[in-house]
Amino acid sequence: LAKRDPAPREKLKIENSSWMPFIAAMLFGTHPIHTEAIAYAAASMEVTGAVFFLAAFWLWLKRGRRWQIWVGTLSVLAFFTYEMTLTLPLVMLLTSIVFDQKYDLRLTINNLRKHWKDYVFVILPAIAYVAVRVGVLHVTGRGEYLAYSAYHTGLVMVQMLVKYLSLMVWPVNLSYLHEIAPGVDSFLTQYSRLESILEQSIFDWRVLLSLGVIVTLGYAAWVGRKKWPLVTWAIGWFFITLLPVAYIVPQGIAISEKYLFLASLGYVVVIAYAISKFSIFAAKRDLASRDNFQFSIFLLALLILFYGGLTVKRTFDWRNEVVFWHRLTVQHPKSALAYFTLGVHLGEKGSIDEAERMYERAIALEPRMVEARFNLGNMYAKKGKQTEALEQYTTILELDPNFEPARKKMKELVDK
Repeated sequence: LAKRDPAPREKLKIENSSWMPFIAAMLFGTHPIHTEAIAYAAASMEVTGAVFFLAAFWLWLKRGRRWQIWVGTLSVLAFFTYEMTLTLPLVMLLTSIVFDQKYDLRLTINNLRKHWKDYVFVILPAIAYVAVRVGVLHVTGRGEYLAYSAYHTGLVMVQMLVKYLSLMVWPVNLSYLHEIAPGVDSFLTQYSRLESILEQSIFDWRVLLSLGVIVTLGYAAWVGRKKWPLVTWAIGWFFITLLPVAYIVPQGIAISEKYLFLASLGYVVVIAYAISKFSIFAAKRDLASRDNFQFSIFLLALLILFYGGLTVKRTFDWRNEVVFWHRLTVQHPKSALAYFTLGVHLGEKGSIDEAERMYERAIALEPRMVEARFNLGNMYAKKGKQTEALEQYTTILELDPNFEPARKKMKELVDK
């Protein structure tokens, strides 16, 4: 991509330097936002799908006929492994427009006609995936729009897109859970207080601020499209690769750090471009400017150490389920889900008393959580606290008369 960008090629001769690819690779490899995606690698194929995506894109950049079959094969593997990779045709088109056509519609159309085979090997697998998912498996979205409102979902997701950007810039205190509205976590349950989402409006300052950030980035990308096309491309890449999780089609989770695995490439390219441009420019000037070059090296090292240290710290949060969910109770002390799930894992490890306290805390935060009450009642029953256990089972049936496990447990206690 650096070689396709005339700005660095003509002014800074980046094509003769390994600086920018090296910096981008270092930032991508050390950024803590990827910890969640990598930690999930053992249980899913998402990262593998992302690798297929990047490999297909890299081969497509070569624009050789012998690579078309490989691009198509990798696209199939990517699409049927990780649905976020469906944006591959769009980032290909973005790359072609930014670097080849220079925003000339006529040239874009002519290029598409000339190189249509480069795209068809990617578009057909994408169509096949959608056909299988919708036509054969009958799967469209996952769940409903947030608070059953497409409008309010849009307001929330505008804020989440900016939240994604802030997580890239300042990845401190990363978490599995994120607040998408006051008092509402990113993992919605039947206990989530949806009225908090419905209370938002287009005139909410958070919504207006988020819209302002997105519009400003879009404007900067357009204004700098000829002078800094690589920056324009990176901004486009960031937002395009997040489209599958922008809740255009409901997907169940409003925000997750693992969704940034592909999008983060846009961010690190901008940072690498800025550092490379500054360092090479400084190196070509007088001796005093060489101090600026050394400063850029120091700045890069500091940034890598900062991100790397946060990555190591974040990795420790994923040591086991108890550590993971305990960390979430510290980060989100008002999350009943965090306390409940921690109680489940503590109970599995035999820490009954601690698990009991977690369930009690979850119930204090969310009295309607029948799952926490049921587990707590079972623990009371095992300890011989029949009165306390019956009290929990009775409350459960008052909240949910169809909760048959509680009815069965209560009958067993009464029979005794």
